[in-house]
Amino acid sequence: MIPPIRRLALALAVVGLGAANLALAAAPREQGSVWWQNYRWTKSTLRIMVDLSSSGYTPGIRAANFWSNNTDITFRSTTDHSIADISLFDGNWGDNSWRGLATVWATSTGVITHCHARLNRFYTSAPSGKTKAWRWEGTFSMELGHCLGLDHDATTGSMNGTAMSSGLANAPSSSNVSAINSRY
Repeated sequence: MIPPIRRLALALAVVGLGAANLALAAAPREQGSVWWQNYRWTKSTLRIMVDLSSSGYTPGIRAANFWSNNTDITFRSTTDHSIADISLFDGNWGDNSWRGLATVWATSTGVITHCHARLNRFYTSAPSGKTKAWRWEGTFSMELGHCLGLDHDATTGSMNGTAMSSGLANAPSSSNVSAINSRY
């Protein structure tokens, strides 16, 4: 893997009984933009490695398939982390304030070179009437959106942590899909 010049992280933080807040470990997004700074891939076909537990596997695959089936992004599966562009992981990382975490490696010009999308299984609560798998699919959808360069937004899709935490969404909104298609 190319040594990263910059490593950045976006996290879905958990407060109280599941309300979501954004924690940024980088500069804020561009004014009026859905993009996290100007981070982007230089290609639209990305190799994805899925290293998930049996309970996290289906939600992770469903989230990846949504992005691949509804945008100009194509995910190709690999079992080799050393050649993967994006790696999906799940695990119990404890009570650390994040349900999902995307860690992005990018060059100084904003080109993404690698990304990890992680789900923290410590937080298993789901909104009323929703399943744990539904919540996890939404978390993976959000973290993959970050891996594609999207920031949190005010839409009713999974890129809006409040909409996802309240049970309104577990998939990207049509505006998230349009943004990805306009970029890639």
